[in-house]
Amino acid sequence: MTPTEHRLHAIEARARRAYELGQLGVALRLGLAAAAATAFAMVGCGSPRGTLAIGGALFAAVMVLGWLGGASRRGAQLGLVAGLAAAALPIAGGASGLCLGASGQPLAMALCVAGGAIGGVLVGLRAARADAGRAVVLASAGFVALLAASLGCLFAGLGGIAGMCAAMIVAGAPAVVVTARKRGAS
Repeated sequence: MTPTEHRLHAIEARARRAYELGQLGVALRLGLAAAAATAFAMVGCGSPRGTLAIGGALFAAVMVLGWLGGASRRGAQLGLVAGLAAAALPIAGGASGLCLGASGQPLAMALCVAGGAIGGVLVGLRAARADAGRAVVLASAGFVALLAASLGCLFAGLGGIAGMCAAMIVAGAPAVVVTARKRGAS
């Protein structure tokens, strides 16, 4: 190997290392947001184990998707925002005490469904506008949003999480179709 080739190889190795550290830095910021959301959900949730399990899965998902970059990262960022927006309603209902006990269960379910619908519309509208990697953005955003929103619906049980998931899918699908058709027509 000539001295010039050796220097080029060293420059290439430094550039790759800097790129990977940059990817990791962005992933860590997403991971910190997921950890903060998990900590916040721990305050108002009656299921610390469930919150930690979902929070751990959310942390791992955003770290991997953030590190991958591109459409995966854009989807993780979108999913985190949409999922936390969806979780806000049930978390607020749980923190207010309105959803506690058997008499509050119907309201808890309604808040989970409404939050899921909000998150689904957010994911659907934004993912359909993606220029490149629309399917990857939609898949990663949907996955992360479902995990993040589940943090808010744990106190409502599996029914609350299922209702939130169903509402997110049902509300998000038309948003994707309508936005994609509008983009295709213009």
